[in-house]
Amino acid sequence: MCSESSKMSSLHPIMFDSQSSLEHKQTIIKQLEAKCKGMTNMIEQMNERIAKLTNEKVSQERDLYKLREELSNADTKSVEQLKVIENQASQIERLKTELNEQTIELNNSKMASDQLVLCKLVRLINCIHFNITVIISIQ
Repeated sequence: MCSESSKMSSLHPIMFDSQSSLEHKQTIIKQLEAKCKGMTNMIEQMNERIAKLTNEKVSQERDLYKLREELSNADTKSVEQLKVIENQASQIERLKTELNEQTIELNNSKMASDQLVLCKLVRLINCIHFNITVIISIQ
């Protein structure tokens, strides 16, 4: 019995060490599980944030595409308006030239008309003068 008792007492520290080691390992496992759960929560939060950022990026890319399209349309309209303005400026210059030519022509016509009136007046005066001369000579 002595030997059994001695074996038991020699096993007791080993069992105690085993029990202590097992408890220590269980504590470490619980700590690791808690850390895992915390990290899993962080990963889920990060995934949610990534999903939100992805949605925001898609929305911003859509907005950017629309803005680029609007800018392109505005550029096209601007080019078209510039062509219209250039065409109108050309027409204005052509009309100014025509107006100047017509003004010169009108002035020339007016001068010719004035000269014609003067010629008629001179003829009339000459005719009157002739008639007066004839009347005076008859008397």
